[in-house]
Amino acid sequence: MVTVGHAQAEQQRIRVALDAGVSEPRVISWHYASPAVVLGRGQRPSPELLGRADRERVAVIGRASGGGAVMAGPWLLSLTLLLPAAHALARMSLPAGYRVVGEACRLALDRFRVPTQLASGAPSPAANRPHEDDELGWACFAGVSHGELVAAGSRKLVGVSQVRRRDAVAVCIGVLLGRPDWETLVRVWLGRDDPRLVKQLEDRTASCDQLGSVEHAPSVDALAAALEAELPAAGPAA
Repeated sequence: MVTVGHAQAEQQRIRVALDAGVSEPRVISWHYASPAVVLGRGQRPSPELLGRADRERVAVIGRASGGGAVMAGPWLLSLTLLLPAAHALARMSLPAGYRVVGEACRLALDRFRVPTQLASGAPSPAANRPHEDDELGWACFAGVSHGELVAAGSRKLVGVSQVRRRDAVAVCIGVLLGRPDWETLVRVWLGRDDPRLVKQLEDRTASCDQLGSVEHAPSVDALAAALEAELPAAGPAA
């Protein structure tokens, strides 16, 4: 079942679930009621950034997983796969585990004729961190890492990150349903309009509504159900 709500409430639910302990695999599926900039674990908002976000009427939220800033909103479906630490998938190396999760997402999207493939050539799971030598390294969907899904032209459609606790793991998955509000994200981050960077973000990303056919376009609930059905099967319990 997909929860429709705010990004802050989603992050709170993930934290509560991890704090309570995870005894068996389950999925939290989330669709955003309003836009928010969701920052990766290593990103800290400056007072200036918070002021710009306030003027844009966009919340700024921190998350426990790594990676760059995500522009959450109605164009994004989020799923968090919660696993006990003893689960076979949780015990895999990061690259191997991400590939298993990515393949599960690929199979689910294929049901709706949304063609994707696993990203190849990522140097390490550390690629999930922002790239300092890339002017868009602060943006999650501007880069690609292990297990993430891309369309033709290496355009990213599905992002993956992770939270590891001693007794539990949360694998966080973001699926672009449509085009995010890149203009607002760039203004919040940089404090100015920058059509060139917006175009770069558009060129580096793809979405379900771009790739799928109109007659097979999934509803949010149908896509979330397909993803949930594949993800728990991604690895047997230990």
